[in-house]
Order: sequence, then C-alpha cells, then structure tokens
Amino acid sequence: EIASCLVGSEMCIRDRVIARINELVKEKEEEGHKVGVIGTDETLDSYHADILRSIGSRQKPETVAANLYRILREFDDLECDYMYSESFFEQGLGNAIMNRMLKAAGYHLITL
Repeated sequence: EIASCLVGSEMCIRDRVIARINELVKEKEEEGHKVGVIGTDETLDSYHADILRSIGSRQKPETVAANLYRILREFDDLECDYMYSESFFEQGLGNAIMNRMLKAAGYHLITL
C-alpha cells in the first residue's frame, strides 16, 4: 500500500504519512505479520518495521527509479506479508515510479 497526503505543507505531509505508516505497521505486526517499509534517505530513520529499505533520495528521483525493482524483489525474497511506502510526486520520472509502485501495491492507495 502507498500512503500519501494531498493537503498541507510538505513537512506536515511527510509527518502525517510517517505517522500513518507507523500506525499501520504496528497493527499488522501485532497481528503477527512480517511488515516492511520503503522510505527515502530523508525519512527512513522515522519508521519502525521488521524490514526497512531506503529507495534513495527524493532529491534524486533517478536513484529512486533505479532502486525500485531491486527493493521490490528484496521484499518478495524476504517473504514480507505487508509492505508500505511513501508516494512520490507524479511529475516526470515520478510518474513512472508511481505507476510501478501502484501496480506492485495492487492499486491500494491510502490517502490522508
């Protein structure tokens, strides 16, 4: 699932997304599931999950795109039951990133 927020300042959005993902992770872990989070270099330390991976820096969308398939395969190899990720702006390369992430998430999008 991909969490995003469409209202408010960038910092507010980031904090709300992090808080919501951490809530979802806690719920799933308490149910006994193995949970992973895809964050960015800027936010990874804010998450609490069994598996954490940085997809790269938001400042360099080309690194995010380059790491996307590798990270998705890692989560699959680690037999992760649930995976959560931040969303990315759907402009330029971000559009391709979000297209692939949405497909991987089965089009499950959490809007804050």
